[in-house]
Amino acid sequence: MSKSQEKMSTGKIIIAFVISFLTLPIITSVILYFSNNNFQYAANDVLSVLPGNIGTYFESKPTRDEKESLKEVVVDHYISLDEDRLVDKLLAIKGEDIELYNDLLLRLNNKNPRKMNDVKETLRKIELEDQTLFRIANEIDSEQFQNLNDKANYISNLDTVDAIYEVENIFRNRALTVEELAQVIYKMPLDDAAEILSHTDTNIRQSIFDSLSLNITREIDNRIIALNNKRKALERSAQIYERKDIEEVKHELGSTNKYTTDELAVIYSNLTTKKGAKILSRVQDNDLVLELYDKINDYEQLNGVPSNKSVELAEAIHIYREYDRNLNELVTAYQRMGIGELTNLVEEMFTNDEVFITYIINDEERIVYTQQQLIIDALKNINPRILSNILDQLSAKQAAELSEMLMM
Repeated sequence: MSKSQEKMSTGKIIIAFVISFLTLPIITSVILYFSNNNFQYAANDVLSVLPGNIGTYFESKPTRDEKESLKEVVVDHYISLDEDRLVDKLLAIKGEDIELYNDLLLRLNNKNPRKMNDVKETLRKIELEDQTLFRIANEIDSEQFQNLNDKANYISNLDTVDAIYEVENIFRNRALTVEELAQVIYKMPLDDAAEILSHTDTNIRQSIFDSLSLNITREIDNRIIALNNKRKALERSAQIYERKDIEEVKHELGSTNKYTTDELAVIYSNLTTKKGAKILSRVQDNDLVLELYDKINDYEQLNGVPSNKSVELAEAIHIYREYDRNLNELVTAYQRMGIGELTNLVEEMFTNDEVFITYIINDEERIVYTQQQLIIDALKNINPRILSNILDQLSAKQAAELSEMLMM
């Protein structure tokens, strides 16, 4: 380091020391002035001799004797008041200056101890009442908090349609303030809040959003977008499942192993009724099927779909199950027939594409059964040994064609 740099560094240290030496007494004096009355009175007396506005300012400050005289005037006036007015005055002073309040209370007690006993008792009761009111207010706040929590849990456990109705009903009937309703929404799981608000009346949703923080509304908006994207993905999945074989999809769409019932409802709502019913006719869990009907109804109501999908599904499932029962009886009967007789029946029905029954599901869909389909379905379920014997009885061309259709 050069000599010039050393001199500059030493100079800075000296300046810092001088500044600290000068400012420390000033800071100490200011603190003493505002915290020590004796020091304040003495300082006012010394500083009042300064010239100009500064001296005038400190000269205008009351001295200790003047303050004491003022207090005595106040005490003499207050002690002459009736008790109620005196209590009001003291409470007002207590709210502004607790030190002055305690000082006046002591002086008033010296003036008239008997009167002040009653006044102090009244003040004590008021203080206890304030504490009681504070406790009651806290209890009310606690109860309101718990009520909002309970309401949030209640709505979250409702089906989406019922939850939306409940939120809109609370808003329209003013059962809660908008701010309270917003707190109910805030206390719900984010997915539930987003699902409900995504279908709630636009004006109601906006009123709730206006009472929530910007960060919360952004979170809910983002989750609504995510839920909409998920719904669209499920709708696209339905198109893929529509083209797949029943046996291939029944494990994924016939249980809740892969999808929730809400998600399955979206898929089944976007499958053709025939496809959906064909899958569900193989599902043994009737509780799941019944729950799906409700979820499909909710999906249609929430999305404004004018359809009776669940009714159509129920009818089609019944048709498919009835057909399967009759088919099983037919297979049992066929297996009792002789091979020659059964082979003749197969040849006759296999080449017969005549429709023997039609069920109308809706304007666009029908379930149609032909003689050919009936015998094919029966042979798919017949004893393999019997089927092998039948194929041996047929011509090579017929056997090849039948084998191909059995594989479909």
